[in-house]
Amino acid sequence: MLLLRRFFVVGVGLLSTVTIARLVGPKAYGLASMAGMVLLLAQMFRDFGVTSALLRKRIVSAEERSFLFWFNTATTTVLALGLAIAAPFIADFYKEPVVALTVLVSALGFWCGGVSLQHRSILLRDMRFAEIAWIDTVAVAVNFAVSLAVALVRHDVWAIVFGNLAQQVTGGSLYVLKSRFVPGRPRLIEGFGEILKFGANMSVFTISTFLSDNLGAILIGQSMGAAPLGQYNRAQNLFSLPNQNLVQPIAQATMPLLTHLRADPAAYREAYLNLVRTLSTLLVPSAVLLAFAGRPLTIVLLGPRWDEAGVMLSILAPALALMGLLYSLNDLFMTQDRSDELRTIGLAEMVFRVASVCIGVMFGLVGIALAYSISSAIVCVIRVNIAGRKGPVTAKDQMMQLLPALPIGLVCTVSCLLTKIWLWQSSRPAVIELACLIGAAFLGGLMAMIFNPSRRAIIELFQTFGMPTGILEKINGRSKSVSSQAKKI
Repeated sequence: MLLLRRFFVVGVGLLSTVTIARLVGPKAYGLASMAGMVLLLAQMFRDFGVTSALLRKRIVSAEERSFLFWFNTATTTVLALGLAIAAPFIADFYKEPVVALTVLVSALGFWCGGVSLQHRSILLRDMRFAEIAWIDTVAVAVNFAVSLAVALVRHDVWAIVFGNLAQQVTGGSLYVLKSRFVPGRPRLIEGFGEILKFGANMSVFTISTFLSDNLGAILIGQSMGAAPLGQYNRAQNLFSLPNQNLVQPIAQATMPLLTHLRADPAAYREAYLNLVRTLSTLLVPSAVLLAFAGRPLTIVLLGPRWDEAGVMLSILAPALALMGLLYSLNDLFMTQDRSDELRTIGLAEMVFRVASVCIGVMFGLVGIALAYSISSAIVCVIRVNIAGRKGPVTAKDQMMQLLPALPIGLVCTVSCLLTKIWLWQSSRPAVIELACLIGAAFLGGLMAMIFNPSRRAIIELFQTFGMPTGILEKINGRSKSVSSQAKKI
């Protein structure tokens, strides 16, 4: 049931992306992104990293939960008022007056999300993933329904703004109801100084990561306008779909487990490496497919006016292969109480990525996308080596988890490349090109199962998503048969 709900969320999110993009156009998404980036920045100040500080603890008392609720409510309220005051200045920065109104409306959703943040954290910490999935399902469905209704009438940015607002209000309300958490009176908790220090380090890291990931979009919006920003925004959205809908749920389910396993280094190491291996097995072939099929995929999903977004998606795609390492590394630092290192890494990465984007912006949208991909690869290698200096998980341990995914990625690359060369010789509709490339990637994945490590990794991936045991046994048996025949030949 949990798996079905997750696929429903992915399906509705994709349907919303496809439908709304055809109704409103690039400029609307660019305007929404201008306000959205400010809201994302405000979210990082919303709890000052205190939620992460408490989540890493094995036991969180009722008093600590109450304190966190009131802390989040206070900071969220102050930030929401700050957004309302700053709205005209944000609009002047982008030279788009309507952005002031979108920020004001979005601030209400921001406030609802902040007030309910602790209620969601309680569900997550207690591993009540089925309830979280149910709430996410309802909230995404409401977002789509409201966005579609407004888009059919207005065909502008308000379809996106009101859809996001409805999702925040719906999700926040349901988190409050489902958690059944009633906060006590606000009072200062013992050890708040240590918690605040950890939270400050986490905040510095998240803010530096935000600037690293979004400076390109900010520069595009300020210098090129809303329409090019809309193209870049949709490319980033399609690029992040696997991360938001598949990687994050797996990692969030593992985070509480790692917290509880800190006292057992061997079990901690096994759980963490299994997470990295599973994510890499999913993301490496996905990155290969997007690199070859980015343009036809975007045209089929969003329409021909989103051609530029498809080109950028293909350029961004290689970075997706490394997200299994990068995303899970944050959990490693947090669960090992290494927030000071994470802070320093974030600042160093910010300087490097900002410099990369400033160079890339001179070459337009393609240059910014290329700068993001190259800098992500370099950052990943550096962060893995720093993370492996301490604790039960070494850098070699982490890199070894990529090995099962490499044959899959290599075979998929060869099959997609041959298909691309074959398609190059004749003009075919985007939907035919996309279907051929998906078939080639799927065939490559099947062929890679003759390698024992890859086969085991694929089976682990299927088990993570709940594929029936009988199907797994059949796949394993047939793959072993093919592998033995290949050795005889």
